[in-house]
Amino acid sequence: MQNCQPFEQVLIMALDKRYPKSEEEDPEMYYEQYAREMRVVYQKYPSNPDIAAMTAEALMDLHPWDLWNKDGTPQPWTPEIVDIIESVLESHPEHPQAIHLYIHAIEASPDPEKGLPFAKNLEFCVPGSGHLLHMPSHLYINTGHYGDGTAANERAVKIDSKYVEACHAVGIYPLAYYPHNWHFLAACAALEGKGTRSLQASRYMADFVVDQELMTTLEMATLQHFYSIPWFIMVKFAMWDEIMAEEIPGSELPYPKAILHYAKGMAYANKLEIEKATTELIAIRELERLPEIAEMTIWDIK
Repeated sequence: MQNCQPFEQVLIMALDKRYPKSEEEDPEMYYEQYAREMRVVYQKYPSNPDIAAMTAEALMDLHPWDLWNKDGTPQPWTPEIVDIIESVLESHPEHPQAIHLYIHAIEASPDPEKGLPFAKNLEFCVPGSGHLLHMPSHLYINTGHYGDGTAANERAVKIDSKYVEACHAVGIYPLAYYPHNWHFLAACAALEGKGTRSLQASRYMADFVVDQELMTTLEMATLQHFYSIPWFIMVKFAMWDEIMAEEIPGSELPYPKAILHYAKGMAYANKLEIEKATTELIAIRELERLPEIAEMTIWDIK
């Protein structure tokens, strides 16, 4: 460490506070320690854009997905985070991590369009990163730029498919981040009115995540939601005959089973076959009472 620059030495010391020393320890305490250390480092080197971005990320990690209230007002910790990121973008508008963090920091704000001038830069800054190519769509889906959102995710899935195939990637990236790009592609294409492309994307995602043993674990229950997206798309675009041809999943996948009963109920209702629609509703209510349904979350959302 004696051969490092002074700012590198303090970063190393701060990073030492980031991770628990054993699996038994509570990681939350370490996240807080690391954020405090990074705030000190940032105050010492405020003009270093990488340190500023690392500080903003450390502070954001203390409040994941909790920067804005539903009425559009910021949480008490949000202004500091946004100010740090904007200070980086003022002098380094092409800083990839600052742009990445800024999109996450303001996507749920009343003014997500503030990030649009920077979001486009991610196409050119890190063209080999599927996740960063995808990130602008987090703004586009909130600003009504649905076509741009579709295009961003088309680029992202192209890059990530090469990565997953070439590197035989395993872990959270191919299980969640890669399908997330297809999910966003399906959503943006649907909002754009491209039902065929939306369904194609959702079908590909559903086929990719199929792993019944993994899908039934509580931690990865989100995969059951990914698997069910095609039926939401089919309902949106009134594909009633196509829905009727779908086969109900087995009991080991209760959430997708409930969603397809919902889709079939919508199809029957639109065909004015009310008795059959009522039967589908009864099936949903029975599934709602299952304890595994009650315990499920989709990205930590009940």
